[in-house]
Amino acid sequence: MEFHFTVSSSIQLITTAAGLTLALVLWNKSRDKNIANRFLSVSLFSISVWSMLTLLTDSTLITSVPHLYRLEIFFVLLYMPFSYLYARCAIDRKTFGVSDLVHIFPAVLFLLDTVPLYALPIEGKSAMLQHEVGGDVEDMGGWLFPAGYQSILRNMVIALYWLLQASILLRFYNADVRSRQIESRTWRQWITIYTGMQLFLFVPYFLGLIFSAGETMLFFTHLAAALTVLFTTATLVYEPQILYGLSLMTNKTLSEQALVATLLEDESADSASRKRTATVPRGEITLDRLKRIMEEDRPFLLSAYTVRDLAHELKISPSEVTALLDKLTGLSFDDYLDQQRIFYSQERMRSGDANRLGLEALSRACGFADQNAFTLAFKRFTATTPAVYYQSLKDTSPSSSKLKAHK
Repeated sequence: MEFHFTVSSSIQLITTAAGLTLALVLWNKSRDKNIANRFLSVSLFSISVWSMLTLLTDSTLITSVPHLYRLEIFFVLLYMPFSYLYARCAIDRKTFGVSDLVHIFPAVLFLLDTVPLYALPIEGKSAMLQHEVGGDVEDMGGWLFPAGYQSILRNMVIALYWLLQASILLRFYNADVRSRQIESRTWRQWITIYTGMQLFLFVPYFLGLIFSAGETMLFFTHLAAALTVLFTTATLVYEPQILYGLSLMTNKTLSEQALVATLLEDESADSASRKRTATVPRGEITLDRLKRIMEEDRPFLLSAYTVRDLAHELKISPSEVTALLDKLTGLSFDDYLDQQRIFYSQERMRSGDANRLGLEALSRACGFADQNAFTLAFKRFTATTPAVYYQSLKDTSPSSSKLKAHK
C-alpha cells in the first residue's frame, strides 16, 4: 500500500518523532525534585502515539497493523489526565497516590468496551478494517456503549482535565506574590501558553457540533496537538532549565517566606563582610560563606532552592558551586542539599518533632516534596529509614530507660 506525504502527514510525523524524543528525555532527566516531569513525559508520550496512530488510520496504513486499530483513543484518554497530574505535582508538590488511579479510569473503560475487537483473530480484524477504514473510526460502538460515545468521552475527558489544570494555575497566580518571588517567570509563561494551546484540543469538537463542520474542526484539533508538542520541544531546546532543570517553589509556609526575606536582607551584610575579608583567599571566603549559609540561613528548607540561588549567595558561578561541592563533599548539588536536610531532620527528631508533627509533615518541613522522597534520601545517607531511626531514639531516651528499669 502506497503512502503519499502531505502537509498534514508530514506535521504528524514530525510531531510523533519530536514528542517521543522529548518524552524520553524528560523521563530520563527526572530527579526527586523534578518528579513532576515523569507525568509530563507520560502525557507527551501519549499524545505522540495518538498522533502516529491517527496518521496510520487516516492513511489506511492501519490495515497493515490491525492490532493497533482504535488504540489512538486509548492514548488520547491518557494525555490530558497526566498533563493535569504534571501541573498538580509541579505546583502543589503532590505525587501519584493510589487514589489517583481514578484518572486512568476513562482509558481503562475504553479498553473494556473494545475487548471483543481485540479478541478477534487477525483475519477478522483485517476484514473489518477493510470495511470500516475511511469512515469515522471513533464513532464505531463497542460492546458496552453505543456508537458515537467515544468522541464524546474523549472530548469530555480532555475538557474536564483542562478545567482542573486551569484551576490549579489560576490558584497559583492568585497566590501571594512573595510566595513566588524566586519562581521562574519563564516557566510560568511556558505553562500558561501550553495550557492555552490545549484549549484547542476540545473546543473545535464542540464548535463542529454547533456549526456542523466536523471535518474542518478535526483538522484544527490535530493541528493544535501538533503545535502543543512542537512548542514544548522548542521550549526544551531553547530553555532546558524550564523542563528538566527547574525546581518549583510554591505554597511555602510563613517560615519559608521569612527565610526568603532573610536571604534578601543579607545582601547588605555581605558587602561589609567582603570588605573585612579582602585579604583572605577567595576559596576560604567561599567555604566560610557556604558553611554560614547552610548553618544559619538553612536555605535547604526551601523545596525550590537551586544551584543558581546558592551561586548568587556565594557570588560565584553555578559551575564553580558544583566544582566546590564536588571537591569538599564529593556530592552533587542535589545530593548535598538532601544531606543537609537529613542532618536537619535528625536534629528535629532528637528534639521530639517527629512525635509532634508526624513523619509526613516533618519531611515537608525539612524541604522534601513528600515522605517518599524523604525516606529514600534518609536511607541513602544513613542506611536506615526515618521510622527506624526515630524508634531507636525513643528506645535510647532517658524516659524509655527508666520505664524499662521500672518494669
